[in-house]
Amino acid sequence: MYELDSKDRQLLFLLDKDARRSNASIGRALRMDKASVGNRLRKLEEARVIAGYRPVVDPRALAEYGVRVYLSWRAAGRRKRRELESFFVRHPNAWWVARYSGKVDFGGAFWFQGAREFEIFWEEFVNRFQPFIREKSLSPYFGVVDAGSAFLLPQKVGERKVYRTGEADKVALSQVESQVLAALSSNARARLVDVAEAAGVSPAGALAAMARLKEKKVILGFRPSIDCQKLGYSCFKANFFLKNMTDYGKLAAYALEQPETVFINRSAGYAEFEPEFIVPRPARLREIIDGFYDEFGRSILSHDYAAVDETLLSLSIHPGKRI
Repeated sequence: MYELDSKDRQLLFLLDKDARRSNASIGRALRMDKASVGNRLRKLEEARVIAGYRPVVDPRALAEYGVRVYLSWRAAGRRKRRELESFFVRHPNAWWVARYSGKVDFGGAFWFQGAREFEIFWEEFVNRFQPFIREKSLSPYFGVVDAGSAFLLPQKVGERKVYRTGEADKVALSQVESQVLAALSSNARARLVDVAEAAGVSPAGALAAMARLKEKKVILGFRPSIDCQKLGYSCFKANFFLKNMTDYGKLAAYALEQPETVFINRSAGYAEFEPEFIVPRPARLREIIDGFYDEFGRSILSHDYAAVDETLLSLSIHPGKRI
């Protein structure tokens, strides 16, 4: 387990608000020189605490609709499970993919340009893997509230940067914009000259394309991908089944007051309210769930939860290889 000191936590929190912030700017905020910031970042990257850097992309700006898939295994050995995981992770329509322990074993969200594109994906999945699936659940998927990593500095939960995906209008991208988006998706913290080289444009052209991607609300921000398990934390997805949607907004606001909240999934057809938490110990999850019942017990029918064992693909760009 990697032990974070106070400076590490502050550094990660600043990156979580803007992963493209320069070492010099971070250093000024933390009263460190930029070389010290670079050394700390390198250690966090080498330890895989920081697994990479990603743009926060609103897939609704690039696709027509999303679908979330949950699966439970039946007679599936390790080799077959890995084959299915690879099918999901490498699929150009995949947005996120994860392993679970609990009511479901596996899940993912996908974004499609139309019904026929989804039909082709689903037919291939069923033809290849149906004998190994005990249960499957499909839900319309609208996006997520990306709440970031305030669990690193709970006392600064009010300063977290929150992004809401699934609210943009669909837009068209130029070839340059698509190339810059692809370059940033490989490494959102890459130097401007490296983004430009990967996209085959000048630095000025890359910078202008980044500005347009933000203006079109394709890119909402930039975050590090933090592996909480390397820090001794655990991730859980909770599902609250509600009497109705009347208190949904209050539930979401309350969730964002909890520093452990990292995502709120927005979907239909499963639970009405689906937050995800990163906690230092399982008992803290129980405390958080009890808090929801204390505040909103009259609105909640029941709940369940699953441990997120591993995130195999985290909010990748859509539509992947097709942009």
